[in-house]
Amino acid sequence: SYLCSKWVKVTLLCNYIIHASWQQSPRVQRGLDLVMKLGFRRSWSDRYQMGQMSLLLTGQGLMRRVQVSPEVKAAIVDALRRSNGGALSKGTAAFGESRIGGDILWACQGQGTSDVILVWHIATGILDAGSHGGGADASSTSSRSAGKRAVATRLSRYCAYLVAAAPELLPDDAAWSKKLHGAVRRDIKLALAGEPAAEHDAAIAARLGERSEHEVVKRGVRLGEQLLELQVADEEARWGLLAGFWCEILL
Repeated sequence: SYLCSKWVKVTLLCNYIIHASWQQSPRVQRGLDLVMKLGFRRSWSDRYQMGQMSLLLTGQGLMRRVQVSPEVKAAIVDALRRSNGGALSKGTAAFGESRIGGDILWACQGQGTSDVILVWHIATGILDAGSHGGGADASSTSSRSAGKRAVATRLSRYCAYLVAAAPELLPDDAAWSKKLHGAVRRDIKLALAGEPAAEHDAAIAARLGERSEHEVVKRGVRLGEQLLELQVADEEARWGLLAGFWCEILL
């Protein structure tokens, strides 16, 4: 029962990722492969899916499920490797290591984890909507930029899904998280009432900024506007920062 537990598998994988000696040992690799095959095989299947929810989709918070892509898996493993086994800082490392991140670190602080997730979820949605708005940057997006963008948006929607559907998995009080999500969802729904049911609308930030009343939504709009104005080399760098943030906060 102990060897088949998911916790043992996660612990072994974490140690394998951060210890080069384990990666170079055929004996460790054979042992790890054996443990991974003990029970609960479907949990490690390539068919594994994660929940998705976008609060900006007309404010309805519609939920769906998508397959966990190889890009998402690789980004999470890379973030774990960079953390050296535990040096995580609630998302600040991704921007703190960047010269342009100082003005954005305020958004990593909040009353808990749920409100930070919702602020960044709204901001990520605004950045995604702005990128769909057209222009040179949007038309010349590289495949690598698209990959990092997919990682950021999918993890953003997964974390928002956790706040809405599985708050007990977060470190906050579950009742508080659920109440916060409901209030933020209602505020966005009212702010976007009467608007077309389009998620990729570059004007979404302006409408939320003019009509929203909830502090979390206002913080999300402010952060989204800052992300759009970041002076980065290209869209790949911009989405790379977002992908790094979401990987770290998820871990």
